[in-house]
Amino acid sequence: MSEAEDPARDSRVARIVVRRVVRYLRVVALLILLAVVLAPLALYRADPKYRPIWARRPLCLRKGSALPRTGLAAARAEGFQETPGLPARLDRRHLPGPATPAASDG
Repeated sequence: MSEAEDPARDSRVARIVVRRVVRYLRVVALLILLAVVLAPLALYRADPKYRPIWARRPLCLRKGSALPRTGLAAARAEGFQETPGLPARLDRRHLPGPATPAASDG
């Protein structure tokens, strides 16, 4: 048997590849975790530079069951939550409508 046909060698190569992929995924997961943790911290530290004015916004609700809906609406109004919808490339509202025939003068 030649070296290229050795099944033991193939399994060793496969194990090496799997180990490298797992190591890469662990590094990526760690970087994502650091980004999630450090991004708000960086924003918090940069905030005083812009001198924001924090104002309380009390909510008065008739039913407690309206709190999730009202909270989501408030988050959208403040810009903390985007309105769910289709991706821009699938959204047809911004496309021009069908061409209308030009009116003839007579």
